[in-house]
Amino acid sequence: MNICILIPSFLPEIGGAEIGAFQLAKYLRQSGHKIAVVTPRLAKKSLKFEIMDGIEIYRFPSFSLPGRLGKALSWRRPFRAILETINVFLPYFYLKSILIRINPDILHMHYVFPLGFSGLYWAKKLGIPTVLTLIGQDIYDPYYVPGKQLHSISKKVMHKVDALTAISTFIKDALVTKFQISAARIEVIPYGVEMERFSPLIKGDEIRNKFGLQNGEKIILTVQRLHVRKGVQFALEAFSEVEKKYRDVKFLIVGDGPEKKVLLRLAEDLAIKDKVIFAGAVENSDLPQYYAAADIFAFHSIYEGFGIVMLEAAASGKPIVTTESGGSLDIVRNGLNGLLVPAKDSRALAGAIMKVLENPELGVSFGRKAREIAEQEFSWDRVSEEYLTIFKRLTRIN
Repeated sequence: MNICILIPSFLPEIGGAEIGAFQLAKYLRQSGHKIAVVTPRLAKKSLKFEIMDGIEIYRFPSFSLPGRLGKALSWRRPFRAILETINVFLPYFYLKSILIRINPDILHMHYVFPLGFSGLYWAKKLGIPTVLTLIGQDIYDPYYVPGKQLHSISKKVMHKVDALTAISTFIKDALVTKFQISAARIEVIPYGVEMERFSPLIKGDEIRNKFGLQNGEKIILTVQRLHVRKGVQFALEAFSEVEKKYRDVKFLIVGDGPEKKVLLRLAEDLAIKDKVIFAGAVENSDLPQYYAAADIFAFHSIYEGFGIVMLEAAASGKPIVTTESGGSLDIVRNGLNGLLVPAKDSRALAGAIMKVLENPELGVSFGRKAREIAEQEFSWDRVSEEYLTIFKRLTRIN
């Protein structure tokens, strides 16, 4: 089968959706299918065409405001509306020729905004069946609310595609309530995780040595973008409470983002500066060792469409403490493979972390069950097969 993935951002850009799309493409190719990814060219260093692990990648021009001023203006409503409009209609001029060149049997679109509109238009014109996977921000995000016109267009696209999938039960529920999509039309297919790469068998000694961590020190790890919607400040407040009782604990924060300076100041104000390690952004290839070095994975988010980092922690056999924030409920089963607490409640988060620290056997049990659930429900082999079932149904190609 010739499969085309259409996504608004792809590697080398790093995020859950980019990693998820790449892994799906890789596993589909391993099953003997031809895969092409079509995406905007977001960085000048990105090639217009390249082959990555046997996956063809086509990049077309995109529009953005350059520099710091551009970033600042892009969040102001009038300018954001202009950018949104340009990036909705710009792909119309490029997608037709790319799709004709690829000649796919199916078009798998990730996100409805901004490429779903032009993707659906040309797929219909060229007679290509469409699958739309909804991931998060363009469905529901309290920190990003698209205009009414975009909401209306998105709703039309969702109703006209041949199949709809959501990466979590939370996203499915949002589609039903906010876009009046029939629940029967939506299949929940989560992201997967590489079970071989993220494993309890991996050693984390190199990471512990890198940051001068002593034997016996407990490591609380979080991996996430330092963005306001993550609410990392509540995690720091929780860490300060934990540190008062457990002096042999260090907090390792992997990730970067616009809130970093604010969080550095907060760590100093909370008098935990020496207990918190801001590792910054790390190479995706190094992440398994970071999970291996940790004793507990703590993840605070105010809103989360899914949370692929929790899957990576689970596959690594780590107990997880996180918030009841949307997609996390599909991964963490309270009291079975981790603990769930309300978002923005630093005391509850601290209490959950200390509960695991106080009872090492509980942490071991959580970690073992986390790995087991990851193997049973979130392997890429299983996820890619679920997508293939839909593709085969729409194309009638076995």
